[in-house]
Amino acid sequence: QIQVSLDRSPKGSLDAPIVDFLSWLNEQVSVVTTSSCSGRIAIFLGSADPSNSKGGDWLLSSHVKVQDPSATWEEMLQALEQRRQSGRAEATLATLLLEPFVLHAECADVNTGQQILSVAREAGFRESGVSLGRKRVMVQVRTLAMRLEVP
Repeated sequence: QIQVSLDRSPKGSLDAPIVDFLSWLNEQVSVVTTSSCSGRIAIFLGSADPSNSKGGDWLLSSHVKVQDPSATWEEMLQALEQRRQSGRAEATLATLLLEPFVLHAECADVNTGQQILSVAREAGFRESGVSLGRKRVMVQVRTLAMRLEVP
């Protein structure tokens, strides 16, 4: 039987829009989530040099609907202006990211993984799949293996 564990995503916590769903899923005896994202919109300010992928700042990372786009735009402009005034805006690139829902879960057996996969595909998550390891059955639920990334 799978031991219930905390979500192991890099953020370290569950996204508010899907907390109820994840709580319900984790109550099931044969499945535990290992990482998830409700989908997000983000703006990342990093190096414009592709060979320098280290560092950078998240100007926005939201897993919920942006309530006031005008206010959010102003916040982004202010953050960029502060960086420019401090001399930290040289050779930087702001990138808009739109990333869809994704879920990874460990299943107690192949049958459970196949059941989750079937439901996911029927719900429109066409690029979902099951990975079989020596000791683990993992199901990945996602809509598309792509995201929008715009400089």
